Amino acid sequence: MLPLVVLRRLDCVLHASKKEVLADYEALKAKELSADVIEKTINRKFKLNFHNTSRFTFANLLDDPSKLAANLVNYMAGYSNKARKIIDHFKFAEEIEKLDAANRLFEIIKEEVLPYRSDAWIDHTKTKVGYEIPFNRHFYQYQAPRELAAIEADIKALEASIMAMLQEVV
Repeated sequence: MLPLVVLRRLDCVLHASKKEVLADYEALKAKELSADVIEKTINRKFKLNFHNTSRFTFANLLDDPSKLAANLVNYMAGYSNKARKIIDHFKFAEEIEKLDAANRLFEIIKEEVLPYRSDAWIDHTKTKVGYEIPFNRHFYQYQAPRELAAIEADIKALEASIMAMLQEVV
């Protein structure tokens, strides 16, 4: 089920620009550009690290339950190379086949994955750049400084060892 939740999160991140990405993809594809050029152009234009060019989303995957597994595989194949490498690495397609064979795919998507749709998307208009994370407030633990005499003794010991090394060189 975790792979489906991951896919759902990716779907939600791309939700805001999905229609525009599909329109640009079709226009660039009509110009017979290479897949690599199309991918870079879309990512740059929409300021994305990855995108999906499948006509499916998690919202419309359930429209045809009889072809859910095939449509989900088609949906995964629509991701750009970076995302597809991750999907292929975790063998999402095999998980989908297992769930489909057990007749659990529709139920899991409907009951466990889709309910998290509304809180998962990102409103890029509220995204801020240049914020501060106060790590000191959460992780810093005060340690009293060492005694001055101990620091002075360490420095004198280092000076002595440096002088001994210099004597060997000269």
